[in-house]
Amino acid sequence: MVNEEIKKSVYLESSVVSYLTSRPSRDVVIAGHQTVTVGWWQRGRSAYEVFVSPLVIEEISNGDPWAAEARLEAIAGIPSVSVPMDAQSIAEALVSSKAMPANSPRDALHIAIAATPRVSTTC
Repeated sequence: MVNEEIKKSVYLESSVVSYLTSRPSRDVVIAGHQTVTVGWWQRGRSAYEVFVSPLVIEEISNGDPWAAEARLEAIAGIPSVSVPMDAQSIAEALVSSKAMPANSPRDALHIAIAATPRVSTTC
């Protein structure tokens, strides 16, 4: 039996892709997020099996066409997991139980997608 290392999986939410591809921010907090994201992308990403979802693709496709193109290029080749049938009901439960704010249903859906068995962590 071959002892193969099984990689943990990571679901990339759209803000990660935005931090990765956006111009450096003058805001110190955002600049910190960008620095950490770029560092992880360059040095840590290979340790994980990385996934996105159709929701991520939809979100990063919006906005400035040049920026959207850069975001889409960044995730080229990264598999997209399908949205599980029960993800919407999980997202609604997160909002209705106040685990997520009522004005964040898409964020709740990202969490629901990330909670699927194929994904072991969220980034």
